[in-house]
Formats: sequence, structure tokens, C-alpha cells
Amino acid sequence: MLNTYPDNMLPSTKTEVLRHFDSVWAARPEYAIGLAIIEFLSTHIDAKTLPISVFFNAAKQSENGDGSKNSVLAVVNYLSGADLNLLTAEVEFIEDDKIYHLDSVQAYEAAASQINPLTGEYDADLKSKLFICFSPSALAKNTLGS
Repeated sequence: MLNTYPDNMLPSTKTEVLRHFDSVWAARPEYAIGLAIIEFLSTHIDAKTLPISVFFNAAKQSENGDGSKNSVLAVVNYLSGADLNLLTAEVEFIEDDKIYHLDSVQAYEAAASQINPLTGEYDADLKSKLFICFSPSALAKNTLGS
């Protein structure tokens, strides 16, 4: 979905974020999940990374308790998209209990060729070491953190 806000009219408060989310999602069954995720994000606005599992947990606390995979992924996808970009998607490479953040080019090249981004060597288990996570976007920090 394209951003429905003019460039100079992005939401500037949590109330405006919720109003916009409501205008897009109120009629959908995932609405309560989205509200729970936005509330969770507003209380964890200083988090460096948020694994996808925290959104499933937040969804289970939502009004309807529906934490179905498709519902959560639909909301997270929306919140990391162009219209109401509250989440920034990131990729972590975890090896030997150490976490490395990869930019999108590094992550794509590593996954496509199964090349360890640290050593440059082939790694048959590479895909089990790559994890998608999220961080609060600048918009989230400006609107939900206040």
C-alpha cells in the first residue's frame, strides 16, 4: 500500500498513528492484533531489535487472542511498509552465540549463495543462521515514544 499521507503530513502523535491504523484496519479481523502490536512497540520504543516472536506474544495478549501466524505477519508487514512505517526490517546473522547485523545486500548475497558473510566460505547451514528481526523506525520513535 502506498503512503496515504502527504510528505509533510506524517502522523506526529500516537493518537494520529492509531487514528490512521484504525482508518485502514478497523474492519479487518487483524485489527485487535495491530493495536496490541502498536501498544507493545510504544512500550519498547528503545529496543535495538525485536524478533518476530515478540509480535506473536503481543498478539496473544490482544482483545481477541488470535495469534495466528498469517494475522500477525499481515500486521507486521503493514507496519514495516510504506504507509505506516513503524518497524524497520533487519537481518541478523547468529553464529557461535554472537549476533551480527547484516545490511540488505549482505543478507541477500549470503542467503542466495550460502556464503558465510564473515568468512566468505560456503556454509551449508547458513540459512539456519539468518533471522529476520525488526527495530522501531524513526517514525515510531517520534510518534510512539512521546
